[in-house]
Amino acid sequence: MPLPVNLFRGEKEMIDYIFSRLDPLRPVLQDDLPKDPLGLCYWLLGPTTLTFLLGDTTKPIGIFVVADIQPNENAWGHVFVWDHDGFDYKDLVEAAKVVAAAVMGQFNLWRLSGLTPANNAKALAFLLAVGFKREGRIRDAVKIGGERCDAWVSGMTKGDLREALGLAPLEPDTIEEKPS
Repeated sequence: MPLPVNLFRGEKEMIDYIFSRLDPLRPVLQDDLPKDPLGLCYWLLGPTTLTFLLGDTTKPIGIFVVADIQPNENAWGHVFVWDHDGFDYKDLVEAAKVVAAAVMGQFNLWRLSGLTPANNAKALAFLLAVGFKREGRIRDAVKIGGERCDAWVSGMTKGDLREALGLAPLEPDTIEEKPS
């Protein structure tokens, strides 16, 4: 059975649930992520952010946040996954691919970018499984628990997404020029 994906609309009980799920992840979360439910809600529901629940709406197993959406340009992807008992990891990866395809198509994005703390190998492995490509490392880029650490930069272009979805690459003469 495919993993359900739903757009998050900010129901209070869901905010509390997500916040309680993020709390155990604090050791690998960046210090600049919201620490309070109100700040978290504003971040999850900001004017240039879409947040998707991965799994059942009553008890999701993760969220895929696409933030700082710049139509016809790019956005930042953030994935948080917690209890996935009863769900196949492959289903979770496929659900994230669906989210990436929907957002990139709807906003005509040229790429999704990710910045993953270097100490969070599971998050980076998940993004790579979804179709992101590791592009480099930034030294002392994020602060976690008051300490600076390196971060991996990753990205997914339209071509990377087509590859991840098992679609043929676009022929060179059918690739649109990037708007200037």
